[in-house]
Amino acid sequence: MIRLRDIEMRFGPVTALTLPALDLERGERLGVRGHNGCGKSTLLRILAGLLVPTRGVVEGVPRPGRAVLLHQRPYLFRGTARDNVAYARRGITETGFEVIESPTAICPIIVGDTARAIAMSNRLLEMGVFVIGFGYPVVPEGTARLRVQISAAHEQAHLDQLIECLGTLKREMG
Repeated sequence: MIRLRDIEMRFGPVTALTLPALDLERGERLGVRGHNGCGKSTLLRILAGLLVPTRGVVEGVPRPGRAVLLHQRPYLFRGTARDNVAYARRGITETGFEVIESPTAICPIIVGDTARAIAMSNRLLEMGVFVIGFGYPVVPEGTARLRVQISAAHEQAHLDQLIECLGTLKREMG
């Protein structure tokens, strides 16, 4: 059972969440909705064990890393972010890289070898593009990848720079 009592979460002078009480039995589901800034994400992070409240009692939350926080629903992922992801995916594919399909803003580019993924990530950083390279044991051996995260904040020039740098990387490293 997860139990919260007299919860308050403050970020500096701002109170992000106050909650008198919440009890969740094992297997019970919780949906949270409300306007921007009402504390939904803060509550979910507390329940997932990712955030410790400023004040109050929290019992039964998982240790960090033991819960999965599903934060965004596809119907909230629209407009510019969706357009940016589609544009980036097309461009990445046109450079000759394999991009795993995903309904999220993450564009995983399969490169195979872990050392290659890390080297590619480092080379992209030299070119001014921050992309994480990772491999085994995070992903199965032989499926190392570059993790590209696209957002609504990216302008087309940013995406074009990413695509151009990936093209250069493909020519340099295969």
